Amino acid sequence: MSPKKAGSIDGPHLREAARWEYVGYALQYYAAARFAYFAGSSPVTGSLFHHAVEFLLKQRLIVRLTPEVLSRKPYGHDLERLWKEFKAGVADAALDRFDTAIAELHRFEDIRYPENLYRRGATFQFILKREHVGPPGMLGTRPLPSYNVALEEADDLMLVLFDKCSVNLPAFAWHFRGCAGEYLLKENPGLEAAMKK
Repeated sequence: MSPKKAGSIDGPHLREAARWEYVGYALQYYAAARFAYFAGSSPVTGSLFHHAVEFLLKQRLIVRLTPEVLSRKPYGHDLERLWKEFKAGVADAALDRFDTAIAELHRFEDIRYPENLYRRGATFQFILKREHVGPPGMLGTRPLPSYNVALEEADDLMLVLFDKCSVNLPAFAWHFRGCAGEYLLKENPGLEAAMKK
């Protein structure tokens, strides 16, 4: 029998424990994303929402795919690929309504580092509702890449992911202390209601 690789999560008990750590990370990224949204921080807002969603998708996928598999291609940070796997496992056609939100958040991975942002240019729209997204900015006659986050849609997506991942939010109440809780719950009635269940 060969020794296990350091850092490997093998066995059902360790994977189950890791699943709930993924929820903790997701909540921390979610709190930071909502703070960044209200602070007007771009492009960090989109990157933080990307990470929050990624951790919840992986929280469910870790049941059948190891963290090592999820950390490399074709998965890695590819939200669209993770989303496709997630939807296949959940088999709920109602999730299709979030395809646009996932695609928008996935695009933030392209500008995780500023070099691509400087090469291509960009416009950012952090708005309340998807229907408020305006046309992309222009550089001369060329439209600039547009990166958008609709807060209500991102909040709805997170709530659905918490539900599909069987997360009992009140059990994670310690993540809602202080400023984190203030920004998680600010103008977020769905999450506030979920915390009271």
